[in-house]
Amino acid sequence: EKGPSSSFLFTILTLTGIIVGAETIAMILFAPTVAKSFSLGSDLASQTPQIAQLIRDLMPALFFAAIRTQLQRLLMAHHRWAFVNYTQVIAVVAYTVSVIFFTYRTPGLQCLIWGTYIQEGILLITVLWASRPYVSLQHLRLMPISEVREILRFGWRVQIAAVASSFHYEVDS
Repeated sequence: EKGPSSSFLFTILTLTGIIVGAETIAMILFAPTVAKSFSLGSDLASQTPQIAQLIRDLMPALFFAAIRTQLQRLLMAHHRWAFVNYTQVIAVVAYTVSVIFFTYRTPGLQCLIWGTYIQEGILLITVLWASRPYVSLQHLRLMPISEVREILRFGWRVQIAAVASSFHYEVDS
């Protein structure tokens, strides 16, 4: 049934939008400070304004990628691996072609920004189109807050376990 999966997807997309949206806005607002921290102790100090501009230009792509990733997981749950893989290959080819095309038409690293947005656009549009059979727009409701709390508690435990596992691996190395 599409109802529960639609409700779950809508809740996850809402939480992702809030968290990654806040991160995106913060990075855009504090881009000069972040760029300065990137350039500490390196030869990039003279490039701080360009780094800040790249952060501002590319952070919305991070937001769209976070939303797209949730939709791709829905497709993978329905065993649509081949579709996801094909669209990723097509998007990478489109990225490469667009970067080469824009290299001669835009200054600096703008070609990479255009390529990134073209790649994300292709991936987002195709994943939205492919998700249609699995999502019902009539059932797009937030899950009850008690279920959301349970999801967040479980996610928190998984993250702590992942960090502990990584730490254990590094200590053993």
